[in-house]
Amino acid sequence: MSKFESLSRPEKTNHITIALGGYWRKKNYSSHFEIGLQAWGKRRADVISLNTKLELIICEVKSCWEDFNSDKKWRTYLPYCNKMYFAFDIDTYTKNKARLDELIDKGVGIIAVSENGLCTVKRNAKKQDMKGKKAIVTSLAWKSGYSKATVKRFHSPKL
Repeated sequence: MSKFESLSRPEKTNHITIALGGYWRKKNYSSHFEIGLQAWGKRRADVISLNTKLELIICEVKSCWEDFNSDKKWRTYLPYCNKMYFAFDIDTYTKNKARLDELIDKGVGIIAVSENGLCTVKRNAKKQDMKGKKAIVTSLAWKSGYSKATVKRFHSPKL
């Protein structure tokens, strides 16, 4: 039995989110959590990461198949990033690989996160041009990025 099966959906989401922050930090990206892409929070990215080339990557965290299947707005996030990924725990990805490959647009990537927080890119995202980047980058400059303080705010459950 997988240790993921014993976690609640919020615990899985938290675990995946922290793992993604560390993954992008190792690649020299600044990661930010729950960032509004439009005024008044109409669209919020779970994780948005920015590198020194001003490339923006959005990662939508999905704790289970139902979480992914009920999300009808994810395609509206594409204009707000250069790349987009879905991140799943390894169990959810493995059980639903065929359906995910069929339902997720080919330009969108997939990351699977293991119980120990290892992020593995299962499908690369394709880079796209993005207009209106200045507003998001300015917003990120005023928010707290991934740091030790952020790690304390989001604590990973013990697996």
